[in-house]
Amino acid sequence: MSESADETHLAETLVSTGKLTHEELLACFEAQRLAGGPRRKRLGEILVERGHISPLEFQETLAGSPHSKEPATPASSPTHDESLPDHVRQALADPTRRIGRYVRLNELGRGGMGVVHRCYDTQLHRDVAV
Repeated sequence: MSESADETHLAETLVSTGKLTHEELLACFEAQRLAGGPRRKRLGEILVERGHISPLEFQETLAGSPHSKEPATPASSPTHDESLPDHVRQALADPTRRIGRYVRLNELGRGGMGVVHRCYDTQLHRDVAV
């Protein structure tokens, strides 16, 4: 499913469970719009930055999403894969470091056309440049 479906589910779940008010949600959507939209800044990243939810609450809410690509059981989560290096597991646990199926590990370089990050690809299970 699309990332926007995950964001919609996240917003609906947080408001319906009382973890977020409708006004707080609208303020986060406005912050997202001002930051360049959902392709530039994800709703979950804004919610965590503003302290509305913790990174763990974010992961748990998405894990329960019918649209989520992530498995619902923590034991099968990539963050619990003992074969992964510690720095990859730590990055996977932080939702603000997610870019779709990729997890930002560190910046490799920057120039006039953009920034290149070393990322971990959760589908190919290897490092890639994004």
